[in-house]
Amino acid sequence: MFAGADPDKDNTDVYHEFQRATAGMLAIPVKLPFTTFGRALSARGRLGDYVNGVVAARRQSPQNDLVSRLMAVQDGAGGLTDRELRIEMLHFYFAGLPLYSALVYHLMLLAQNPAAREKAQREVLAKAPSGPITMDVIEKLPYTFQTCLESRRHAAVVALTFFATVREPFVFHGYSVPQGWKAIGLIASTMHYKGNFTSPTTYDPARFSHGRAEDKRSQDGPLQVFP
Repeated sequence: MFAGADPDKDNTDVYHEFQRATAGMLAIPVKLPFTTFGRALSARGRLGDYVNGVVAARRQSPQNDLVSRLMAVQDGAGGLTDRELRIEMLHFYFAGLPLYSALVYHLMLLAQNPAAREKAQREVLAKAPSGPITMDVIEKLPYTFQTCLESRRHAAVVALTFFATVREPFVFHGYSVPQGWKAIGLIASTMHYKGNFTSPTTYDPARFSHGRAEDKRSQDGPLQVFP
């Protein structure tokens, strides 16, 4: 999907490379050809080669897919380079893993909080009693959407973001950040920051309602500096 592959055809080679690469995420970091970690690094390299081939093909012939859309993105420095596209595409591949955990946590938290679950169920049955749940319908389900946001905030499945490189030096809240430094976002700490969220350990979807909007409380939105 991310690379614009034909949905009617299986790509078992990429599937197996992805399995090998993810198997090394928690493996002992011994870089040898026969270790799980070593095989994971090799698989990651082959995935990168696959993405490079897709990027080259889209440069020659753009299509209506994610890769071509990323190529069309422009910022102050122009579009993404091939290297940047490769990095972003690999991010998409590996970032898909936490989605399974997020869904499981969402179902578990709704089961543990029957009042929230029943309120969301009533809303869905009132707006789409026989389905389907389309994007137009989702816009009419504000409380259900709030439960999704609260589950993601409460569970904090992903503790932090991928490392990024600071392109230009800047000062943020008195902290000088030079060019070339590595930066990450502390998602879990931010989503449980008491300065933004009332009783952050409590499951409370209404904190995302228009009346409370706790995610927009601080001057910089939900982002905070944790030195």
